[in-house]
Amino acid sequence: MTATLLERGYILLSSILSSDLCAAIERDLVADFGDGSRANPREGHVVREVLDVCPRAVDAVVHPEGLGAIRGYIGEDIRLEALAGIVSDRRRPFMQWHAHVGGIEQDRVKPELASMRLSHPRRVMVLAYPGGCEGDAGALMVMPRRLADPLAPPHAPSELSWPGAETIHAAPGSVLVADEAVYHAVMQRRIDGPRCIVGAYFVRTADRVLDLRAPSLDRIISDDPEIRRLLDP
Repeated sequence: MTATLLERGYILLSSILSSDLCAAIERDLVADFGDGSRANPREGHVVREVLDVCPRAVDAVVHPEGLGAIRGYIGEDIRLEALAGIVSDRRRPFMQWHAHVGGIEQDRVKPELASMRLSHPRRVMVLAYPGGCEGDAGALMVMPRRLADPLAPPHAPSELSWPGAETIHAAPGSVLVADEAVYHAVMQRRIDGPRCIVGAYFVRTADRVLDLRAPSLDRIISDDPEIRRLLDP
């Protein structure tokens, strides 16, 4: 898995989440989505306080296989930096190509991308798909990259298709782990009904900005030593 992440920048872990967990996450997120009237027209319904409406959301991003891939890539000592749910339907248009360099500081970092370089893997994004991500359901497209590749977008973000891009075919319960600098885009959904995602950032502890993480993580109360370790200050 580590070799794949180093060579391509991402890896898809197919159907690793239980059907029970997937059903619970979809039920809670769809209920919060309602009629979709609160959704951002460009991004969909972004639930930053996702644990308030979906207590099991964190379980989707701490699966042992996923954590193994993350630690193999950025190191053993990692922290959970942010957690959110995203729900959208066919009303959301094509989501343009973007990356998440800097994690929760990405808006500050974005103007510096043309001159930045990453010397080592430091952060990943994790996308969990309880209902899958295939075909007309709103396909995810990913641009493979190596760590030393430039951080600025290689093509216009508004273009539907980039040369060399790959379409992700994720069955229900699949989890995508990708470097923070991997560019990705989402096609418009062509079928009725909502599409649910749980997303997270994990950062190498040595590279994090102290005391900077999503405030919603303070709501996580768990007896699981693994989760407690991921939340340590």
